[in-house]
Amino acid sequence: MVLLKEKASLLVFQEYPNLIVVDYTVPATVNDNAELYGKVGVPFVMGTTVGDRDRLYRTVEESKVVAFLAAMEIMAEQFPGAFSGYNLQVLLSI
Repeated sequence: MVLLKEKASLLVFQEYPNLIVVDYTVPATVNDNAELYGKVGVPFVMGTTVGDRDRLYRTVEESKVVAFLAAMEIMAEQFPGAFSGYNLQVLLSI
């Protein structure tokens, strides 16, 4: 199954080279997804705030992609009003 996911991800990334994945996934798949993105070379934003954080950092360090971990939270904290006028809606489908 992992190999199939990797092949499918590679095909999508080849078709859309400017792709950036925004991942609001279930906690159980955070690290596996990040490893897949790193292996394929897809830049990603990990929106899920749980998972093995140390493993996630190692994955990012070992890959050549840039990850933004909880970037919106940090931006909101360090730059109040940075998101003024923006509206974000996240829908979860199971």
